[in-house]
Amino acid sequence: MGSMQNQVSLEDNRIFVICTPDPKRAESMSRFVQTHINKAKIYIANNGSEAQFKVANAPPHVLIVDLELPKMSSEQLIKSLLEDPNNQHMAFIIMSPIPDQEFLVDLIVTGQVQFVYNRENQDATLKRINKALNFVSSGEDNQYHVRFVSSGETLITEGDLPESVYILREGRMVALKCTASHDVVLGYIEPGEFVGEMARFMKEKRSATVKAMTDCELIEIPDDTLDTVLFSKPSWAKALFQTLSRRIKQSNERILENS
Repeated sequence: MGSMQNQVSLEDNRIFVICTPDPKRAESMSRFVQTHINKAKIYIANNGSEAQFKVANAPPHVLIVDLELPKMSSEQLIKSLLEDPNNQHMAFIIMSPIPDQEFLVDLIVTGQVQFVYNRENQDATLKRINKALNFVSSGEDNQYHVRFVSSGETLITEGDLPESVYILREGRMVALKCTASHDVVLGYIEPGEFVGEMARFMKEKRSATVKAMTDCELIEIPDDTLDTVLFSKPSWAKALFQTLSRRIKQSNERILENS
């Protein structure tokens, strides 16, 4: 199998292998992934041996697999794939409740292996797929990463220290000031805007909470690489300038409204 460096970047395509002997389940999960994940490319395998072949020829970011498979169990399949060091950043989703016996505990703790307890619960399924993609993204050797957030999830919490700045690529988010009685909407964040930039430049803690209003895709830029990334990507530097300008305008409008 090709190395992680030769694997397709998450920015280009998100590659899945779905392994199940049930054609209806394969079709249902494939349709779900295609509906909710941009740039998804999906391969189907009917058993563990076929999954090994598909992984070797089309290295996926995420393997979605039944607990029990013809020819080998999901645990045997995952362990065999991880014997290849090039697969260390692959993520796995098992379509089953967590078994009672000890099962890949270390990988579950890190988030590399997850379970879909109820496939009818689409929100929970999507959160696990996003978490799997985030696990993969964190292992890519880049100055920035793709980040996936499900609708309703919190990206930034007021009071936290800033470690990253984000660019919203897909979806919509809202910035909130949380009080004891209710949340105050500070503004909405649209595709193309930066998120969390003020705390970084002011060298302060996060001044607001940011939540996803829809399923969102962002670029996460760690604080220590931001200057380099902006220097190498003038279009992102322009987007940052435009975002800061909008923030200042919105702040002035709120001051006038309250004066």
